[in-house]
Amino acid sequence: MGFHLNCVLTLDARVLPMYELVIPGGSAYVPRTGEGPGLPVGWVLPAPWELEHTVEELVYERGGLTPHDVRAWRVAAGVPAGPDPLDAFDDEDLLLGSFLSLAAPVVVAGIGVHAYAAAFRSGRLVAAGGVDHDEGRAFRLADGGFRPTDPASADPVAECAGHLHADLRAADLLQGYLPRNANHEGRRHREVCSGPVPYGRSGRRSHFPVLSRARPPGAPAPGAMAPGTRVVVVRDADWDGPWQAVEFTGTVDAAIAPEPNAHPQALDGELVYMVAFDSPQYTSDGDGPFRKAQVWGRYLRGEPGPGPRKVPG
Repeated sequence: MGFHLNCVLTLDARVLPMYELVIPGGSAYVPRTGEGPGLPVGWVLPAPWELEHTVEELVYERGGLTPHDVRAWRVAAGVPAGPDPLDAFDDEDLLLGSFLSLAAPVVVAGIGVHAYAAAFRSGRLVAAGGVDHDEGRAFRLADGGFRPTDPASADPVAECAGHLHADLRAADLLQGYLPRNANHEGRRHREVCSGPVPYGRSGRRSHFPVLSRARPPGAPAPGAMAPGTRVVVVRDADWDGPWQAVEFTGTVDAAIAPEPNAHPQALDGELVYMVAFDSPQYTSDGDGPFRKAQVWGRYLRGEPGPGPRKVPG
């Protein structure tokens, strides 16, 4: 079976709530990357226009990414005005990458008849390329345009992935790291991501109408424990950490709103909370004392008693 992959690769969970704006409910269908020696684990976001055909209840918000002024967006995003030599990209690919990268760096990638990729950071195109080995043609972003290049040395997906992590540049990403398709079977992988949407730079976010529906940074996630909620911080079931004490009490603090856990070992839908401790605490490594810290949701248990409990959905 060959590759039929149209996706967005990211190493940062903050991209997931942005994707959720484009195709509500779609973040539940985002698989993780495979694993490789020393390679970072990330997320493979299916092209939303393909995912909506796979999962009947999902609707891709097409107009949400369409700028009022496409030319102004191209200038702001550094996207060449003319088509690439292979006609690999269309505006929909590039708009999606530009939009999602307002949260964190991403790579838009396609592997099929030919391979192509485009890396975005903070809304701007920073690298792009494509290759068709059968026709012996390739291109690369250079000097503000898509320029022909030697197909023998072209590896656009790895070159662009190197902008996410240096180790990806030299890796063979088609040997188990990237799936052969992003989610053609429509399999659910996690709970819907409900984290806040990073807005990015105001001049670039203004191009995307979908951001008018965004929950701004600082707003708590639906279903999250609200500031003021009393909690018990507990020890991990499998090791003596992350704190020296077996358990201790504290209060969810308003200094930082609950946010998705971006660690590769995060549980599906796990949030990270800022917690003010009732007494100073030391980590299992002996660091401290700390009176306040961010704590993964798996280590928190609600303490019985009065006080705020959950943010309504």
